[in-house]
Amino acid sequence: MTRPLPRLLLAALLALAACRDAPTRPEPPPPPAQPRVLRLVLATPHADDGALLFTLAGGAVDSVTAPGAKLHLAPASATPRRVLLRGALAAGEVARVWLPPGADAARYQVTLEQVAARGSYAQRALPGYTLTLAP
Repeated sequence: MTRPLPRLLLAALLALAACRDAPTRPEPPPPPAQPRVLRLVLATPHADDGALLFTLAGGAVDSVTAPGAKLHLAPASATPRRVLLRGALAAGEVARVWLPPGADAARYQVTLEQVAARGSYAQRALPGYTLTLAP
């Protein structure tokens, strides 16, 4: 006579093992957050601007880049951060503002403080100028 209990127990264990979920791979980690870039766009009534002094407010700024122009930045600890941009400036994108990952771009503001003519660096009146941050 055979003992059905061990065979039945073995069959139940095999059935239970077959019903278990297939092994799943862990989900890959999310990609690292990339810094946000905002374009600094100038509208000007003149064709010979040589310098802009402006402030950036709203949070930390990783860096400011301006191909073809020279930048002078206040220390990173300064709030708001003052920036002097000089060179052959024209209407359109004059610089890029790099925000740290996770920064809320909508909180950032730019305020144009002074404009100077190229060559003489004579100060110009601000009416007619706009400086904006754009995605």
